[in-house]
Amino acid sequence: VKEELMKRFKLTNDKVEVTYEATYPNSRNITVIGTPVKEPYLLYVGNLYPHKNVYRMAKALKLLKSKTRMVVASSRNAFSTKFENFVKKEKLNELIEIKIGISDQELSVLYKNATLFVFPSLSEGFGLPGLEAMQQGTPVVCSDTPVFKEIYKDAALYFDPKDEKDIAAKIDEILASEKIKKDLIARGSKLVKQFSWSKMAEETLKVYEDSARV
Repeated sequence: VKEELMKRFKLTNDKVEVTYEATYPNSRNITVIGTPVKEPYLLYVGNLYPHKNVYRMAKALKLLKSKTRMVVASSRNAFSTKFENFVKKEKLNELIEIKIGISDQELSVLYKNATLFVFPSLSEGFGLPGLEAMQQGTPVVCSDTPVFKEIYKDAALYFDPKDEKDIAAKIDEILASEKIKKDLIARGSKLVKQFSWSKMAEETLKVYEDSARV
């Protein structure tokens, strides 16, 4: 994002500072609220705007060697309604369960119990849901976009977000290997500790203070 800003507005490197978000500390000892989701399942969390690439992800489910269900957790808006209609039209009802407007506690349960978190976005500013999944001990497979590689490093497995076959192949690769899953979970658990809201606040405050002195 910094590089995009510099290019578009012809800014020098010292005019843009990058600060990173973080996950919120929470316990893994979570009580299920509401109706539990039948396991096993893949998980996607986020809005359903076009750049989120959820339609390709949905179509990739048909290509999986093991027919695994997916839970899509999002908010209610015109894009979610459009996606619901798409799922019906493509006859994906048996493969996709859409959860709209759930609580933070229900979301934590979904993260914790998911077999795999899938993040197919074509563009992101940071990618917080992936870190939230890692915090709950869930392996992550995602787009090979620059921002994900910058944030997740070796704690995720990457696919070509414009290739449904590659999306399916990478999901299958993780589902078929306990070793890969355990490795990703271990790396993810270590990675999330590198991010802190306090650190972000301190760095952001410094930007304001430095700007005030100019």
